[in-house]
Amino acid sequence: ESCILPCSFHGASETVIHWTHLAAGESAVHSYYDGEDQLGRQDQNFRGRTSLFQDQISRGNASLLLRGVQVQDGGRYRCSFSITDADMSFVNVMVEAPVSKVNITEVDDGLICSSEGIYPEPELTWSTVPPSNIILKSTTMVRLAEQQLYSISSSLTVSDGSDQVYICTVRTSRSSMEAVTREKTKTVWSIGLIVLVVLLAALMGVLPCICEKLKKPQRAEEPPRLRASCHTEQQDEGIRPHG
Repeated sequence: ESCILPCSFHGASETVIHWTHLAAGESAVHSYYDGEDQLGRQDQNFRGRTSLFQDQISRGNASLLLRGVQVQDGGRYRCSFSITDADMSFVNVMVEAPVSKVNITEVDDGLICSSEGIYPEPELTWSTVPPSNIILKSTTMVRLAEQQLYSISSSLTVSDGSDQVYICTVRTSRSSMEAVTREKTKTVWSIGLIVLVVLLAALMGVLPCICEKLKKPQRAEEPPRLRASCHTEQQDEGIRPHG
C-alpha cells in the first residue's frame, strides 16, 4: 500500500524540501536540495520507501510518495519548503487494517468468534435474531500480534436446546464485519442419526477412504497481511511562525 502526502509551494528562489515525521520526536523522512535527493540523515525506518515527484518539483509540487505503509507510519508529518523552514504545511496520516474476515466456530458449550490482522484495536459484540432479553455470557480477549496488528476472539456460552440465530460483529472506528450462525438443538435423535450414518459408511467400505482423507495434512493458513490505507488531511499550508 502506498500513500501520497500532499505539499505545494510557490515562488521559492531556491528549492529546499524537508519532510519530517512528528509522531515520536522528529524523524527525518526525506530531504531535497541542490537539485537532488539528500538522504544522508534519513531515518532508517523510511529507507527505500520514499520519493518525490521529481518532474513536478519545478512547478511547486513537494508531495511525498510513501510506499509499503506500516502501522508505525501513522501520525503527523511536516513539509517545509524553504532554506529557513519558515514555510511549512502539515499532513496527518491515519493507517488502518480493516476487518476483512470474521470466523464463528461451534464448540460443545457454545460458540467462538475470532478475527485477526486488524488496526486500530477492534471491539467485538454478540447479538441474536430475534433480539433476546437474555444476557449473553461471553469472554473476549484482544491480542497485539505481529506488525502491530490486533487479533480478537470471544467465546459465548450457549444453553442446550437453544435455537437462536447468533451474530458476531467485529468493528473498528472505520470498518465493520459480522458473521452469522445458528446453534442447532442437540437431541438424542441427532446423535443416533450420526451413529447410523457411520455404521452404514463402514458397511459400504467408505469409512477407510474418509479416514485416509482426514490424515492428509492441511495446508497452513497464510499469516495476515497488512492491508493498510492512509488518509491524509492537509493543514496550515504556508503558515509562517511569528517571532
